[in-house]
Amino acid sequence: MRTRSYIRLVYYCSLCVSVASTASAQSSGQARNAPPDPFVYRSIFHRVATLKIKADKLQTEDNGKASVMRALIRKNAGLTEDQGKILERIALQLETDISAQDAKAQVIIDSFRARYPFKIQDRNAPPPLPSPELIQMWQVRNNMILRARDQLHAELGDSVFTRFDIFQRTKALATTQPLTLTHITAPQ
Repeated sequence: MRTRSYIRLVYYCSLCVSVASTASAQSSGQARNAPPDPFVYRSIFHRVATLKIKADKLQTEDNGKASVMRALIRKNAGLTEDQGKILERIALQLETDISAQDAKAQVIIDSFRARYPFKIQDRNAPPPLPSPELIQMWQVRNNMILRARDQLHAELGDSVFTRFDIFQRTKALATTQPLTLTHITAPQ
């Protein structure tokens, strides 16, 4: 059940991203290959928060793997120990904020799903557009991510953040592909 809810959330959020990024790309002339900042930084912060939580669990087991995990976070990000702690703190706070926002969105998604079940008779018909409220919530979610990015920039300083940003963007470009509505399929 939780997996289906997650798939639904991803599906509708992808619709929101598609609608928002199409409008944004048309208005700003943004390169199609570059993933948007909220995508890049959400993946960074989520990965750091997940590794931090795993490291904390390992530390409670006291088997010595926690320090290796924390060093891995810093090494992958190219940061010192203090800078790594800043990144972890910001990532954990963002993870909490995003979870709260996603829970609010899930209520709207569930209501939306009740009105438009995936068992659409005409498979060639486009899926219904997400509600304006959901699109607005997605923008709020993206703004949370951008504020966390800006906070990281302010706390790390220009030179460290620029190095970190270039590395993470290069990594994101190498590991992502653009998502279009043709790639989205409804769960069975």
